[in-house]
Amino acid sequence: AVPVVAVLFVAYGMAGGLGAAIVTDYIQGILTVLFSVMLLPWTLSAVGGLSGVRETLNDPSMLSMVAPEGVTPFFIATFAVLSLVGIVAQPFIMGVCGAGRTEMDGRFGFVAGNLIKRICTAAWAVTGIAALAWYMQEGADLTSIDPDQVYGQMAAEFLPSAFPGLLGLFLASILAGVMSSCDSMMISAAGLFTENLYKPLVKNRSSDHYLLIGRCISILIVLSGVFVAFWMSDVVKGLKFWLKIAPMLGIAFWIGLFWKRYNAAGAWMSTASGFIVWWLTLQPGVVHWIQSLPFAKPLGMIENASDKPILHEPWQIVIYLMAAAFAGIIASLLTKSPNEAKVNQFHQLIRTPVQPGEVITTSCQLPAGVQPLHRATWFTGSNFEVPVPSKTSVVGFFVSCAAVGAMIGGFIWLMWA
Repeated sequence: AVPVVAVLFVAYGMAGGLGAAIVTDYIQGILTVLFSVMLLPWTLSAVGGLSGVRETLNDPSMLSMVAPEGVTPFFIATFAVLSLVGIVAQPFIMGVCGAGRTEMDGRFGFVAGNLIKRICTAAWAVTGIAALAWYMQEGADLTSIDPDQVYGQMAAEFLPSAFPGLLGLFLASILAGVMSSCDSMMISAAGLFTENLYKPLVKNRSSDHYLLIGRCISILIVLSGVFVAFWMSDVVKGLKFWLKIAPMLGIAFWIGLFWKRYNAAGAWMSTASGFIVWWLTLQPGVVHWIQSLPFAKPLGMIENASDKPILHEPWQIVIYLMAAAFAGIIASLLTKSPNEAKVNQFHQLIRTPVQPGEVITTSCQLPAGVQPLHRATWFTGSNFEVPVPSKTSVVGFFVSCAAVGAMIGGFIWLMWA
C-alpha cells in the first residue's frame, strides 16, 4: 500500500503543486475524521459498550491516562515539549499557517485543526481498547497479535457485515489521511530545498528550470520516505524517531525568534550538537557513565531493555535539547553578530499581522504600503525580542487550554463513567 499511496500523491502533488495539496487536504481531512470514528460504534457494540470493556479488561491501569511504567507524566511532559520545539520545523507548517487569508484565519485554523486531530486520536485510543477487550473475549492469544495490524483487523471483522461498501470507504479514508500529510510535506520540503539551497548556488535560471528541480527533489524526498517506512520496525518507533528529528532544527528557530544575537553559526551548532548528543546517549559507554552518577538512580535516568541498561527516553530528550540550546548560544556569542538590518526586517515581518487582500511581490518583505506594526516588548533595549502578549493571544491561549482540559476530562469521564 505504501508505494501505491506514494505514486498517487506524487502524481497530483507534482501536477498541481501547493494549490492541489490544499484542495485535496480539505477533502482528505473530512475523510480522516470519518475513518477515525467509523469503526468505533461496531467495536464497542461487540464487547458490550464501555462497561463491557471495563469488565473484560479488569485492570484500571489500562484505562489510565498514564502508565506505571513507560508513559508516565514525565514522559508526557518531555514529549509535549519535544513536539512544541519541533512543530515549527516541520516542512509543511509554513504552508499550513500561511494558507489563512488573515492572521486570525491562520491562528484559528491551526489551533482548531490540531484540536480536531486530538479528538480523532482519542477515538483511535478507545477503538484500540475495545479491540483488546474483543480479543480477550474471543480467547485470542494476545502475544501473537501485531498491534500495528489491529485497526485493520477490526475493520475487516466488523465493517463488511455492517453495511455494503463501508470497508472500502474506510480504506479510502485511511489512504486519504496519509496522503493529506505526505503531499504537503513533499511540496514544502522540495520548495524549501529549491529556494534556500539550490537557487543561491545555481543563479539566474528560468522558473521552469527551478520547477523541474523542485519536482525531481520531490521524487527523491518521497523515495527516502518510503525507504524509512519499510526500515522502521513498527509505527510507534517510527513516530518517536520523527518526533526526535524535527526539534534539532526547531531549537534554532525558537532561540532566533526571541534572541537577536543568535546567528547562523549558532543555528548550525545547535542542530549538529543535538544530533551528536542524541547519538552519544545511545552508546553503552555513555550510558554506563551516566549510570555511575550518584543522582542517576534517584531520578530514574536508567532503565533496562533486553537485559541491558539504556537511558530513559525522557532524560535522553532533556539532555540533547539542553545540549543543543547551550551549544547554539555559546557559538553565537563567540562568532560575529548577525546583520542588524536583516534581523530587524525579520522581526518587522513576524510582528506585523497579515492584512486582507495583501499582494506579495517579494518574499521576506512587507507588501507595498504596509507599515511595520510597533509592538510593546519586554527587555526593551536588549537583544531579546519578547513581545508583550496581546489580549487576543492571552484569550486564545486560555481558551485553547480550556479546550484541552475539557478533552482530557471528557476522555477520563468516558472511560470511567
